[in-house]
Amino acid sequence: TEIYTLSLHDALPISHTFQPGHRIRADITSSSFPRWDPNLNTGHSSWDTAASKPAEQRIHVGGGAASMIDLPVVTTG
Repeated sequence: TEIYTLSLHDALPISHTFQPGHRIRADITSSSFPRWDPNLNTGHSSWDTAASKPAEQRIHVGGGAASMIDLPVVTTG
């Protein structure tokens, strides 16, 4: 298994106020159909072939490659 570092700094700028007791959920996926063309996980375009392979995402806990999400905190005045 190869481990990749992903940076999502190009995501749309959004903000949200979390009240005490609120939680955040992150959905980890390799596609966003129908927003984007399907990811066939083969390296080929969906225009070239209909063959696809299942995707697998792993969240690492502990050790030297623990997964993390770093959310900036902005305080107001």
